[in-house]
Amino acid sequence: MSTSEDAIRLLQSDLSHTTKAVRLRRLYENATDPGEKEKIGQCREALMVTCPFDELGQMREAWEGSGC
Repeated sequence: MSTSEDAIRLLQSDLSHTTKAVRLRRLYENATDPGEKEKIGQCREALMVTCPFDELGQMREAWEGSGC
């Protein structure tokens, strides 16, 4: 199973947007293949599009590593 498949399943989960961002960041950091990193980045973009406005700041902090 690829890292990007894990990222897609994560997007489909019932977790909060912030938790998803933290886990996506970890997947991104651990990915070694540039193609996988690109796919995970696309998942992050999709997550930002679906994130409620009032959670965007927390999600961005979580992705950047300062939110947890």
